Amino acid sequence: MFGRHSGPGWIPTGILIYIPLYLIVYYTILRHKNTSQKITGSILLLYILLVFDVTQFPFPWGKEAQLHVLEAHRFRYNVKPLNNLYWNLWVDFQPRYLLENFLNVAIFVPIGFLMGRYLKDQNKPFIKTMVFVMAFTLTIESLQLAGMYYGFNVRIFDIDDLIMNTLGGLIGYGLWILVVRSRKLNKGK
Repeated sequence: MFGRHSGPGWIPTGILIYIPLYLIVYYTILRHKNTSQKITGSILLLYILLVFDVTQFPFPWGKEAQLHVLEAHRFRYNVKPLNNLYWNLWVDFQPRYLLENFLNVAIFVPIGFLMGRYLKDQNKPFIKTMVFVMAFTLTIESLQLAGMYYGFNVRIFDIDDLIMNTLGGLIGYGLWILVVRSRKLNKGK
């Protein structure tokens, strides 16, 4: 997953884009929040940028790299829900793919947790968290699909990733609720 494509014609990370993006979000949204929300919002934003970086980069920039993507990574996608997971578990077991599904859940757990914390004082934080998680993972997968089609990405669109990422966000939000309830129980003692 990491470092498969590097060298001339490949942009390894988007960090130069993320710094100004963070500053824009901080000064337009987070600056007016209380300290706790500033910290949570900053951690959440940095984590979102990290997830974006892991799922979208390296990015082929030169002609040679783009030709490599178009030739070696033909346009692929999966739109059958849980098909890859089923195939891996029951037909052709590959530990690597099982790990990939686990990581797709795990990578979104912090987002669900941090969104729950960030939205704790708003109406319907669960719904807002789930909508955000689904929209973010759909954005990632759609960019991968478009990128693969145009020779700008080596990853594939997979409906299973949408399901696993959303499950990870749900688990993260559930963990946030457990933390809140445990704090309330401890205060009552």
